[in-house]
Amino acid sequence: MAGFLSFILCLPIFAAEPTAPAAETKLQGIAVFDLEPINGVSADLAKLLTESLLTRLNKSRYFESVVGGSDIRAMLDMEQQKQVLGCGNEQCLAELGGALGVPLMMNPTLGLVGGRFVLNLKVIAVEEAKAKARAEGVFDNEGDLLSGLPKVVDELLAEMGGKHPSVAEPGLKRNGPLKWIGIGSTLTGVVAAAYGFSQAQEAYEAQLRAPTDFERDRHEKDGDSAQAVGLVGSAVLVGGLVVWGLSLIM
Repeated sequence: MAGFLSFILCLPIFAAEPTAPAAETKLQGIAVFDLEPINGVSADLAKLLTESLLTRLNKSRYFESVVGGSDIRAMLDMEQQKQVLGCGNEQCLAELGGALGVPLMMNPTLGLVGGRFVLNLKVIAVEEAKAKARAEGVFDNEGDLLSGLPKVVDELLAEMGGKHPSVAEPGLKRNGPLKWIGIGSTLTGVVAAAYGFSQAQEAYEAQLRAPTDFERDRHEKDGDSAQAVGLVGSAVLVGGLVVWGLSLIM
């Protein structure tokens, strides 16, 4: 009995042991142009969305560095800045990326079509001089546009080869350790509860068959101990389910 309880108490420790992290994708730098307003979109809205876009890209930790429009202008000379104004195709963007020394370029645009906002994100691979990924979002109003931007960015990153492990909001890397603690505790509770209540049932049946008061008392005490194990196991089971559930929603 003591050996079994020791094994049960150790299970959550083994379950909580984190697995070896997968090798992370090599991070690359990206230069992001200011969001270009098209067909009636205000410059102020484009500026606000540009800052939100840069914040989301930085928070994703997918890139080694994120260079914004002001940084791009500071790094380019006047002639190159004039070139930026008419730069829309992949070859042109790739040349600018080479001048900036970054392997990736992003050219975001925001336009109004039929009263709805259309957000387009395009990432150019500098060395290949071609689009590496595209993502588009269509929104009914400015509020939807602001709240829907993160999803469009995540879709873009996924198209680039799958999200970096830390694209999800920083926490416990999607609460991996917390999840395994919850799973381990749940399994521990199931085993302990099943064992305890089954032993309590056996002790009760043995108590009914016991020929002497001494044996009946012994079986009764065994049953009480086993029932206590079952109750503790049930509590651990419930706690494990709660922790497991929290790890999925946090």
